[in-house]
Amino acid sequence: MKKTKTIQTLCLLAVVAVAIIFTSCKKSNEKQILTFGFKEAPEVIGIIDEDSKTVAVYLPEAITSLTPEITLSKKAKVDPPSGTTLNFAEAVVLTVTAQDGTTASYTVRVAVGPIELVSPIMVNTTLKKTGLPVDYYYAGDYNNPLKVIGNATLTIEPGVTIQFTDKFIGTNGSTYGCGMLHIEEGATIKAIGEVNQRIQFIGCENVKMSWGGIVIRSSSDNQFAYCDFLNMGNTIYYSSSYTLSRSISGGMCLIDAKVGISHCKFTKGYQYGLSAWNEKTLFSQFTTFDHNVIEGYIIPVYIESKSSLSMLEKFDMTSDFTDNSTKNIEVVPFLTKDVTLNATTVPYYFTAPISAINNTLTINEGVTIYMKDNIDFNGSGTNSGRLIINGSETKPVKIEGASHNGWGSILFNGLQGSVINHCMLTDGGKERGYPTIKNGFLKIYAGADLKLSNVSITTRTGYAIEFMDCDYKLTYSGVNLSGGIGNVLDCQGKVQQTIP
Repeated sequence: MKKTKTIQTLCLLAVVAVAIIFTSCKKSNEKQILTFGFKEAPEVIGIIDEDSKTVAVYLPEAITSLTPEITLSKKAKVDPPSGTTLNFAEAVVLTVTAQDGTTASYTVRVAVGPIELVSPIMVNTTLKKTGLPVDYYYAGDYNNPLKVIGNATLTIEPGVTIQFTDKFIGTNGSTYGCGMLHIEEGATIKAIGEVNQRIQFIGCENVKMSWGGIVIRSSSDNQFAYCDFLNMGNTIYYSSSYTLSRSISGGMCLIDAKVGISHCKFTKGYQYGLSAWNEKTLFSQFTTFDHNVIEGYIIPVYIESKSSLSMLEKFDMTSDFTDNSTKNIEVVPFLTKDVTLNATTVPYYFTAPISAINNTLTINEGVTIYMKDNIDFNGSGTNSGRLIINGSETKPVKIEGASHNGWGSILFNGLQGSVINHCMLTDGGKERGYPTIKNGFLKIYAGADLKLSNVSITTRTGYAIEFMDCDYKLTYSGVNLSGGIGNVLDCQGKVQQTIP
């Protein structure tokens, strides 16, 4: 038995040895140009198209006598060799020979850059870094945007800079910002940079509002990461081909769109840095939103999409919205599914009431919400709807009037199992056009089931709490009531100083 095992081992070793000898004797057929540059322009990078076997090189000025610096596949050689000075006044053909003797010919063309982009982009297109200060430009004003259409994907590689160059001149001679980028329905943009190779979108001048901005109408998986949108956003007017019956002002505008935005910077535009709207029955959504900066706008973010509150779920303290004229995120609140709101660097501003809460709205510690005058948290929804406020002792939730002139009420009509913990409610309970009718700040209807703990309620003109019916469930501790004409109006219509 031992002898048999020895023979088997020797046979196995022999097979391995033959394989090693065969592999070492087999010659490589690899024959690619991996990188291409010039000794005279070390920052410039050749754009290699392996399918067409071409190399495009763009220089900031016309130079014809140049010395290529080329890297190749392992064991391959190129003729003329790397380091040979050549005349590039016309196309130059380089022959790459593999170890096994097979060859591939590459055609190299040199032109003065940057590269002009042509609209519309209808096929998958990749924009590669050229090494120039500006890699690509688009010569069209904001009435003639660069469009990506059909099923095309525009991929922008790390380190690329795109400039929008042409100004729009109005009939009165006024000049407006330069062009725009539109990602139309069905198309996709992938602009994913790196920490040390950010992608830049710039205008014709380094001044505020120097180009139109980006409109995304696509629900494909659009992505921006490590991008700088510099001086982005001026007034945008849509033509009659769009059903959106309003003008939109700002930097990046989402319309029935899906997009991820991470580690990006929006600077110095008009009105909104980022806005979201809906035009059809589709909802806009963020797949990611973190570590972004929006600065130099009137309002950093405006959201009016039917999915507005669910879009805000991606917002947190990693993004900075503080350096803008208006320091809040403006929202027309729609609650179409269970949503959790987290604190950001600025408050949320609700410009319309939340009506019929049929889902759970959870508001976490540190959140501040400004309420527009006279509007309500209308909890007249189904029994499945709930309001959960999860403040903490050090980071209470604050809901207050935007102008301190007074907003409406929080209505608990069917919101069973709602909880308000560590929360400061101020400026509510204002009468809405009926001076003889005083509203309760918290209005509790039949069937309500509510728990209050460590809550302060400072009403504007009415009652801190108004019981609309005697059939309710309320547990409470640490509740402070003040302001208005009385602390509590009980279900018998009597004014009380404490909760009955």
